[in-house]
Amino acid sequence: MSSSKPAAKRKVGDENRQFQEKWETEYFFVEHRGIPTCLICTDKVAVHKEYNIRRHYSTKHAEEYAKYLGDERENRVAKLKTCLLRQQDFFKKASKESEAAVKASYVSTAMAGSPSPLTTHVLNTAMGVPGSNMALSLYRQDPSTNAWRLMTTGTTNDDGRCPGLVTKEVFTSGVYKMHFETAQYWASMGQTCFYPYVEIVFTINDPGQKYHIPLLLSRFSYSTYRGS
Repeated sequence: MSSSKPAAKRKVGDENRQFQEKWETEYFFVEHRGIPTCLICTDKVAVHKEYNIRRHYSTKHAEEYAKYLGDERENRVAKLKTCLLRQQDFFKKASKESEAAVKASYVSTAMAGSPSPLTTHVLNTAMGVPGSNMALSLYRQDPSTNAWRLMTTGTTNDDGRCPGLVTKEVFTSGVYKMHFETAQYWASMGQTCFYPYVEIVFTINDPGQKYHIPLLLSRFSYSTYRGS
Protein backbone atom coordinates (compact mmCIF):
# COMPACT_ATOMS: atom_id res chain seq x y z
CA MET A 1 0.00 0.00 0.00
CA SER A 2 1.23 3.41 -0.81
CA SER A 3 0.57 6.32 1.43
CA SER A 4 0.57 9.95 0.44
CA LYS A 5 0.74 12.96 2.69
CA PRO A 6 -2.15 15.43 2.50
CA ALA A 7 -1.28 18.58 0.59
CA ALA A 8 -0.28 21.40 2.85
CA LYS A 9 -2.66 24.32 2.89
CA ARG A 10 -1.31 27.44 1.32
CA LYS A 11 -1.17 30.55 3.39
CA VAL A 12 -1.59 34.00 1.97
CA GLY A 13 1.83 34.86 3.32
CA ASP A 14 3.35 31.96 1.33
CA GLU A 15 2.29 33.59 -1.91
CA ASN A 16 4.33 36.70 -1.14
CA ARG A 17 1.42 38.96 -1.95
CA GLN A 18 2.71 42.48 -1.80
CA PHE A 19 1.48 45.59 -3.51
CA GLN A 20 3.17 46.05 -6.86
CA GLU A 21 4.07 49.56 -7.94
CA LYS A 22 3.03 48.79 -11.53
CA TRP A 23 -0.59 48.43 -10.37
CA GLU A 24 -0.77 52.20 -9.98
CA THR A 25 -0.61 52.88 -13.72
CA GLU A 26 -2.09 49.57 -14.87
CA TYR A 27 -5.16 49.54 -12.62
CA PHE A 28 -5.25 52.97 -10.89
CA PHE A 29 -4.65 51.41 -7.46
CA VAL A 30 -2.46 52.52 -4.55
CA GLU A 31 -1.68 50.98 -1.21
CA HIS A 32 -3.32 53.19 1.41
CA ARG A 33 -2.77 52.25 5.05
CA GLY A 34 -1.78 48.77 3.95
CA ILE A 35 -4.93 48.21 1.87
CA PRO A 36 -5.15 48.30 -1.95
CA THR A 37 -7.37 51.27 -2.73
CA CYS A 38 -8.86 52.33 -6.06
CA LEU A 39 -7.87 55.88 -6.96
CA ILE A 40 -10.97 56.34 -9.09
CA CYS A 41 -13.80 55.30 -6.75
CA THR A 42 -11.83 54.76 -3.46
CA ASP A 43 -13.17 51.21 -3.14
CA LYS A 44 -10.83 48.83 -1.30
CA VAL A 45 -9.68 45.30 -2.12
CA ALA A 46 -9.09 43.07 0.89
CA VAL A 47 -6.23 40.96 -0.51
CA HIS A 48 -3.03 42.01 -2.32
CA LYS A 49 -3.88 39.86 -5.31
CA GLU A 50 -3.52 41.09 -8.87
CA TYR A 51 -6.52 39.10 -10.08
CA ASN A 52 -8.85 40.92 -7.66
CA ILE A 53 -7.42 44.33 -8.48
CA ARG A 54 -7.47 43.72 -12.23
CA ARG A 55 -11.06 42.45 -12.04
CA HIS A 56 -12.17 45.58 -10.17
CA TYR A 57 -10.55 47.85 -12.76
CA SER A 58 -11.81 45.84 -15.76
CA THR A 59 -15.41 45.66 -14.63
CA LYS A 60 -15.80 49.18 -13.25
CA HIS A 61 -13.34 51.58 -14.88
CA ALA A 62 -11.57 50.15 -17.95
CA GLU A 63 -14.18 51.42 -20.39
CA GLU A 64 -13.59 55.01 -19.30
CA TYR A 65 -9.90 54.98 -18.37
CA ALA A 66 -8.34 52.66 -20.97
CA LYS A 67 -7.99 55.64 -23.30
CA TYR A 68 -5.28 57.14 -21.07
CA LEU A 69 -1.84 55.94 -22.19
CA GLY A 70 1.80 56.78 -21.48
CA ASP A 71 2.47 60.15 -19.89
CA GLU A 72 -1.21 61.06 -19.94
CA ARG A 73 -2.02 57.97 -17.89
CA GLU A 74 0.76 58.70 -15.38
CA ASN A 75 -0.45 62.31 -15.05
CA ARG A 76 -3.97 61.06 -14.41
CA VAL A 77 -2.70 58.74 -11.67
CA ALA A 78 -0.71 61.55 -10.05
CA LYS A 79 -3.74 63.84 -10.05
CA LEU A 80 -5.98 61.19 -8.51
CA LYS A 81 -3.37 60.44 -5.83
CA THR A 82 -3.29 64.13 -4.92
CA CYS A 83 -7.09 64.18 -4.69
CA LEU A 84 -7.09 61.11 -2.44
CA LEU A 85 -4.63 62.71 -0.03
CA ARG A 86 -6.64 65.91 0.01
CA GLN A 87 -9.85 64.00 0.72
CA GLN A 88 -8.18 62.18 3.62
CA ASP A 89 -7.09 65.52 5.04
CA PHE A 90 -10.67 66.79 4.84
CA PHE A 91 -11.94 63.63 6.56
CA LYS A 92 -9.46 63.95 9.43
CA LYS A 93 -10.28 67.61 9.85
CA ALA A 94 -14.01 66.90 9.88
CA SER A 95 -13.73 64.10 12.42
CA LYS A 96 -11.47 66.02 14.82
CA GLU A 97 -12.86 69.53 14.43
CA SER A 98 -16.51 69.07 13.47
CA GLU A 99 -17.81 70.89 16.54
CA ALA A 100 -15.42 73.77 16.02
CA ALA A 101 -16.39 74.01 12.35
CA VAL A 102 -20.08 74.25 13.19
CA LYS A 103 -19.42 76.99 15.75
CA ALA A 104 -17.27 78.88 13.26
CA SER A 105 -20.06 78.70 10.70
CA TYR A 106 -22.53 80.26 13.13
CA VAL A 107 -20.04 82.96 14.08
CA SER A 108 -19.35 83.90 10.47
CA THR A 109 -23.07 84.06 9.75
CA ALA A 110 -23.67 86.31 12.75
CA MET A 111 -20.85 88.61 11.70
CA ALA A 112 -22.38 88.96 8.26
CA GLY A 113 -25.66 90.23 9.76
CA SER A 114 -29.02 88.50 9.97
CA PRO A 115 -28.75 84.76 9.35
CA SER A 116 -30.02 83.56 6.00
CA PRO A 117 -33.50 82.00 6.19
CA LEU A 118 -32.34 79.55 3.51
CA THR A 119 -29.23 77.38 3.92
CA THR A 120 -27.63 74.43 2.18
CA HIS A 121 -24.97 71.85 2.94
CA VAL A 122 -23.27 69.69 0.28
CA LEU A 123 -21.94 66.32 1.45
CA ASN A 124 -19.81 64.02 -0.71
CA THR A 125 -21.23 60.75 0.61
CA ALA A 126 -18.99 58.61 -1.62
CA MET A 127 -15.87 59.87 0.12
CA GLY A 128 -17.25 60.95 3.48
CA VAL A 129 -16.21 64.59 3.10
CA PRO A 130 -17.92 67.98 2.71
CA GLY A 131 -18.57 69.06 -0.88
CA SER A 132 -16.32 72.10 -0.84
CA ASN A 133 -15.72 74.62 -3.62
CA MET A 134 -18.93 73.79 -5.47
CA ALA A 135 -20.55 76.64 -7.40
CA LEU A 136 -24.28 77.12 -6.91
CA SER A 137 -27.01 79.53 -7.94
CA LEU A 138 -30.38 80.43 -6.42
CA TYR A 139 -33.37 81.32 -8.61
CA ARG A 140 -36.95 82.40 -7.96
CA GLN A 141 -39.77 81.72 -10.41
CA ASP A 142 -41.64 84.73 -11.71
CA PRO A 143 -45.30 83.96 -10.89
CA SER A 144 -46.58 85.88 -13.91
CA THR A 145 -44.30 84.39 -16.59
CA ASN A 146 -42.95 81.23 -14.88
CA ALA A 147 -39.46 82.35 -15.93
CA TRP A 148 -36.56 81.78 -13.53
CA ARG A 149 -34.96 84.94 -12.12
CA LEU A 150 -31.44 84.71 -10.74
CA MET A 151 -31.25 85.91 -7.14
CA THR A 152 -27.67 85.09 -6.11
CA THR A 153 -24.65 82.88 -6.74
CA GLY A 154 -22.10 81.39 -4.37
CA THR A 155 -19.50 78.72 -3.69
CA THR A 156 -19.51 76.25 -0.82
CA ASN A 157 -16.80 76.66 1.81
CA ASP A 158 -14.49 73.98 3.27
CA ASP A 159 -17.40 72.70 5.36
CA GLY A 160 -19.64 72.34 2.29
CA ARG A 161 -21.86 75.26 3.31
CA CYS A 162 -22.70 78.58 1.68
CA PRO A 163 -23.53 81.14 4.40
CA GLY A 164 -25.47 84.29 3.62
CA LEU A 165 -27.38 82.95 0.61
CA VAL A 166 -30.32 85.33 0.88
CA THR A 167 -31.67 87.97 3.24
CA LYS A 168 -35.04 87.93 4.99
CA GLU A 169 -36.08 91.06 3.11
CA VAL A 170 -36.03 89.37 -0.33
CA PHE A 171 -37.07 85.90 0.81
CA THR A 172 -40.77 85.83 -0.02
CA SER A 173 -43.34 83.14 -0.76
CA GLY A 174 -42.92 81.41 -4.10
CA VAL A 175 -41.15 78.67 -6.05
CA TYR A 176 -37.35 78.54 -5.84
CA LYS A 177 -34.62 76.59 -7.57
CA MET A 178 -31.12 75.81 -6.30
CA HIS A 179 -28.66 74.86 -9.07
CA PHE A 180 -25.45 72.96 -8.21
CA GLU A 181 -22.53 72.66 -10.67
CA THR A 182 -21.73 69.01 -9.93
CA ALA A 183 -19.76 68.29 -13.12
CA GLN A 184 -17.28 71.08 -12.36
CA TYR A 185 -16.93 69.78 -8.82
CA TRP A 186 -16.04 66.21 -9.87
CA ALA A 187 -13.84 67.43 -12.74
CA SER A 188 -11.73 69.39 -10.25
CA MET A 189 -10.83 66.02 -8.72
CA GLY A 190 -10.12 64.38 -12.06
CA GLN A 191 -13.38 62.42 -12.11
CA THR A 192 -16.57 62.33 -14.14
CA CYS A 193 -20.17 62.04 -12.97
CA PHE A 194 -23.52 60.93 -14.32
CA TYR A 195 -25.36 64.17 -13.49
CA PRO A 196 -23.66 67.28 -14.99
CA TYR A 197 -25.65 69.47 -12.62
CA VAL A 198 -28.32 69.10 -9.94
CA GLU A 199 -31.36 71.34 -9.62
CA ILE A 200 -33.60 71.26 -6.57
CA VAL A 201 -36.95 73.00 -6.98
CA PHE A 202 -39.00 73.75 -3.87
CA THR A 203 -41.96 75.83 -2.71
CA ILE A 204 -41.81 78.37 0.11
CA ASN A 205 -45.22 78.98 1.66
CA ASP A 206 -44.09 80.58 4.94
CA PRO A 207 -40.96 82.73 4.47
CA GLY A 208 -40.88 83.36 8.20
CA GLN A 209 -39.62 79.83 8.80
CA LYS A 210 -36.05 78.56 8.49
CA TYR A 211 -35.38 76.26 5.51
CA HIS A 212 -32.37 73.98 5.04
CA ILE A 213 -31.83 72.24 1.66
CA PRO A 214 -28.92 69.76 1.87
CA LEU A 215 -27.44 67.86 -1.09
CA LEU A 216 -26.07 64.35 -0.47
CA LEU A 217 -23.96 63.54 -3.49
CA SER A 218 -21.95 60.81 -5.19
CA ARG A 219 -20.79 60.47 -8.80
CA PHE A 220 -23.87 58.47 -9.76
CA SER A 221 -26.61 59.53 -7.33
CA TYR A 222 -27.91 62.33 -5.17
CA SER A 223 -30.66 62.95 -2.63
CA THR A 224 -32.08 65.84 -0.65
CA TYR A 225 -34.69 66.64 1.99
CA ARG A 226 -36.22 69.63 3.73
CA GLY A 227 -34.40 70.48 6.95
CA SER A 228 -34.66 73.44 9.28
